[in-house]
Amino acid sequence: MLPTLKRLEATRYLPINLAVSNDSNPNAVFSSLVNYAQVSMSCCGVSSMSDITGVNTLWTNSSRQYNGKTIVVPVTCCKMNKKDELLSHQNWTRIDDYLIDRNCPYNASSSQINKEGCYDKLNSYIDRYTLAIIVVGILVGMFEIICVVMACSMVQKIRSERQNV
Repeated sequence: MLPTLKRLEATRYLPINLAVSNDSNPNAVFSSLVNYAQVSMSCCGVSSMSDITGVNTLWTNSSRQYNGKTIVVPVTCCKMNKKDELLSHQNWTRIDDYLIDRNCPYNASSSQINKEGCYDKLNSYIDRYTLAIIVVGILVGMFEIICVVMACSMVQKIRSERQNV
């Protein structure tokens, strides 16, 4: 799974300027999904930023002009203010309004880059909530069983009342 995700990101992820300007392109759609994930989970790349910025990736080999300058870090890998607002409006053309450090995309050594990969972030999220998900699933299952038993009881009662009439 992990190698497949890395290969997809290396071959399909576009710089934000290309993803926004060409949203009918399948790579742009994929890039939008990755951008959303990176912003919402405060992560970068599948396992690290180098999954995107590596030597032979689509991102590296594409035009990376953003606000007239070449970016060296994917914009969505930078730390954001008001992430919920950005994610609800999804106005990627104005993403720089949400950057904590507006120079982050142009500076690979910025302290405002999310270093953790999205795969690890997702796994830790799942690990954190696994017990809650299991408990809710069991409770829903028990509720459904109780409802089925009650429905069967009601059907039986109705049948017995009809026979007595």
